[in-house]
Order: sequence, then structure tokens, then C-alpha cells
Amino acid sequence: MIEVLDSIERWRAEDLFAQTLAARTGAEQFVFYEGPPTANGKPGIHHVFARTVKDLFTRHRSMKGYRVDRKAGWDTHGLPVEIEVEKRLGLSGKQDIERLGVAEFNRLCRESVFTYRADWERLSERIAFWLDYDHPYVTYEPDYIESVWWALATLFEAPSRLWSIGLSATQTLFDAGKIGANVRIANADYSAAVAAYRQTVLTAFQQVEDSLAAVRLLSQQILKQQQAVSSSEEALKLEIARYETGVDPYLNVVTLQTTLLTNQETLASLHVLEMTNSVTLIEALGGGWDLSQLPTPAEVSKKLDKVETTIQK
Repeated sequence: MIEVLDSIERWRAEDLFAQTLAARTGAEQFVFYEGPPTANGKPGIHHVFARTVKDLFTRHRSMKGYRVDRKAGWDTHGLPVEIEVEKRLGLSGKQDIERLGVAEFNRLCRESVFTYRADWERLSERIAFWLDYDHPYVTYEPDYIESVWWALATLFEAPSRLWSIGLSATQTLFDAGKIGANVRIANADYSAAVAAYRQTVLTAFQQVEDSLAAVRLLSQQILKQQQAVSSSEEALKLEIARYETGVDPYLNVVTLQTTLLTNQETLASLHVLEMTNSVTLIEALGGGWDLSQLPTPAEVSKKLDKVETTIQK
């Protein structure tokens, strides 16, 4: 224990986390935002497991030469916060809150969310889970809330990139037809233009189809891995019970704990891949596209055939 505390003091004195960032000044960035805990509840051993898995990715990226900024965050919304304040004040339900006053209740909730903040920061320091606690994001702050609404509005209101490409390509084909009729451009040039724009549209739609297939496959893999984690958790509970009654040695418990951690790490990796592929899919769609109505590349090709036929006529 003394050695651990000595190490922590040395890390503080050296400002080691800041040094690791300074050593990667100008390097390609890998930015990590901590999935924010609610600081009106105490951290538990399961948070150590989760943060250990997260730390694998940030440290690996840092060892690969990236500058890995790690931003802390605090989740300050939702029922856990409200229920904690209701219990403390002896309230039960909406009517009691309204009698107290919604503004006062909100003020008390804002105070409550940071009850155990020091405990969370101390835990992070002791397991060397480095985060920027000096500049955290806080989910009740206006800039955070506005950024969420901005992202949702952008996804909802932005015209589909595919739709824009389709309209642009169609218009270009018609323009090419007009030019061909007016100035009699060479047929080979016109055919090349048609082929190029046809390929642009088909490539965009194929990208969406491939991304969608990847996301669906990962969803199936995640479901199977979640089942594996659940099975490992149940097996560990049973083995702990057998150990406590003297039936099995503690080595069996350690083995099952290792299996559970491995399954949890695999699940975390699959979630990261799912998020990456989902971002690729969203970028391909450009927002505002109904997947149930998304035409296949073959259907798009047929529509382009009709456009070309119309132009030629």
C-alpha cells in the first residue's frame, strides 16, 4: 500500500499525465471522452473493471504514437439524481416536488450530482486511469445541451448526401443531353460523362449497403458476446458460492474471473467497432434518409438507365 501511495505522489509531482501529452505535441490525435458517471453515487469494483478495459484502448493508442487527450465527464441528468434528492427530502412524486418548487428541486439536484466527485477522482488516480478533470464536460451545462440538440437537428434537417448526389448526377446527365443537341459533342465524350456520373451514384449507394451490412453483422456478434458475458457472470457467481462453502479451491474463482474479463474486453471491442461502422454509415447517408426506403444499387442503376434513355430521345 505504501508503495502505491508513493507512486501516486511521484506521478503528481512529475505531472506525468501532462508530460505524456506534451511528448506527443503535433502528433495525430486520438480523443477519448469518458462515458460519464453520475457522481451522486459511489464508485464500485465494477467501475474498476470497466475503466481497465477503456484504458487498454487509450494506452495502446498512446504507445502507437498518438496524442491521446482524455476528457472527464459528469452525467447530471435523469432519475438517479432526482430519486436521490427525493429520498433525502422525504418526497414522493410530482405533487411533492411541485409543493417544494421545481426551481428549488432543480437547484438541489444540481448540488447532489457532485456528492461523491472526490471519491471518483481519487479512484481514477489510484488505478492510474488518467483523465482531464480540470476541464470536464457536464451534461447539465448549456453548451453541452445545445451541442446535443445541434447534432440531432443536423441529422434530422440535413439533406441526404446520397439524394444530393443523385439529383446532381441526374441534372448533369440532362445538361449533357442539351449540350449534345446544341453543339453536337462527340458521342464518345458524352458516353464517358454518363459512365462517370453513373459510377459516382452507384459507388455512393454501394457504400451505404456495405456499411449497413457491417453494422448488422456486428449487432449479431454483440448479441452473442453479451450472452457469453452473462453466462460467465452466472458461472462466476456459482463458483464463488462453491468456494465459500469449501467445495472448490479459490483457483477456480480466479480462472472464471479471467474468463469474464476476457469476454467483457471482447464485448467492449465489438462496441467500438459498431460505433465506428455506425459513424461511417451516418456519413454515407448524410442524415435524413429512411433506411426502409433505401433503393439498392441495382435499382439505382435501372433508374439511371431510364434517365439516359430519356436524354438520348
